[in-house]
Amino acid sequence: MTTPDRPSWRFVGFSQSTLLCLALVGCSVAPGASPAAEPPVVPASTASASAPTQTDAPTPNAAPGLVALPDDLRAFLGEMVSLHFTDRGGFAQRLGSAPVMFEASPEDYYPSDYYASGSYLAVLEFGPDDTMLVYDVDLTNGDRRLITTLRDASTTVTRDPTGTYMLAGDASVHLIDVATGESRQLIEPDDTSDFAIGVRNFHWSPTGRTVGTSICSTETCLVDIIDTSDWSVRRVPGNMIVVALNDTHAVFYPSLDERRPRLLDLATFESRPVAPQLAGLIGGYPRDDGGFVLYGVTSWPYEYPVHRPLVLVDPVSKTDTVLVDQGPDDWAYPFMNWTSNDWVLLTPELARGGDRPGVKIAIDTRTGTKYEFKIDATGSAVAP
Repeated sequence: MTTPDRPSWRFVGFSQSTLLCLALVGCSVAPGASPAAEPPVVPASTASASAPTQTDAPTPNAAPGLVALPDDLRAFLGEMVSLHFTDRGGFAQRLGSAPVMFEASPEDYYPSDYYASGSYLAVLEFGPDDTMLVYDVDLTNGDRRLITTLRDASTTVTRDPTGTYMLAGDASVHLIDVATGESRQLIEPDDTSDFAIGVRNFHWSPTGRTVGTSICSTETCLVDIIDTSDWSVRRVPGNMIVVALNDTHAVFYPSLDERRPRLLDLATFESRPVAPQLAGLIGGYPRDDGGFVLYGVTSWPYEYPVHRPLVLVDPVSKTDTVLVDQGPDDWAYPFMNWTSNDWVLLTPELARGGDRPGVKIAIDTRTGTKYEFKIDATGSAVAP
């Protein structure tokens, strides 16, 4: 993999429709499945598969109660947006910044989905007669602007990394120009399909040149690949559940019953198995260097105890490397939407290991050093 000349972190944005917890403070987590047999030992990769030895961070050189974080970790966390919703609207907060308030939904309208990207929040609100309001919220000052009104039901909204366009969809997909509010139907619904009324998902490549969109039934999904240079659409043959993509490859698993990860070549639509350490793929994200970080379990279906490693997949060298090997008692979920080439950010699952709301775990994949902290109301990193 080649490393581009850019910071080692990247903010992808996030949608409410994802299964993993996306708020930085005090959020809840939806687990991937119910825990099955005694897990096998995590197998060695075909390449360098040993995870760095995890060590606790040294005693922080900071004021009492505060946690001193490395500069590159603070830069990574400083791009993250913590969202909190209330009956009166909500507020957004970044590390080291005061919260910014934004307004509640109009009367008779209810939030259906949201997607934060950079300094803006796209909000999709459901109202009477299946009308959908699409808003843009400036997270620096809380200003709210109506972009457009859609006349057919949509469940999911997303925004390209440049902030120029939004995509909103359910059975169909609409392309929305953020500046003008103009929209057009990019993908038409298939009323005869089992996927006609399902869940719509979007996955952006790190460059923003490619977006994968899926419409899912109860078992699997139909997948389309969109080229944002001309907004052309290609349907991927067969059914699959995509978890991450870049401009050349996508990672998927075939169905809820068969969750071993596979790598799809977007030029040929041929695929091959990857990350043999994972019997059940739960999620993943693309890195800026061309690799994928995948998260899953070592047996599927599974029951406690089970290992839950994070594996780096390199499509070019065809190697699979364990970054973090979580043991049976290390129940923490990775954030999939704030990505870094050097850091993995985890949030403990509250059902295991006690009640630890708001606690975050950052692991340096270069050294294995681990930092545990919370973000307080002032935006400071404090001891959990």
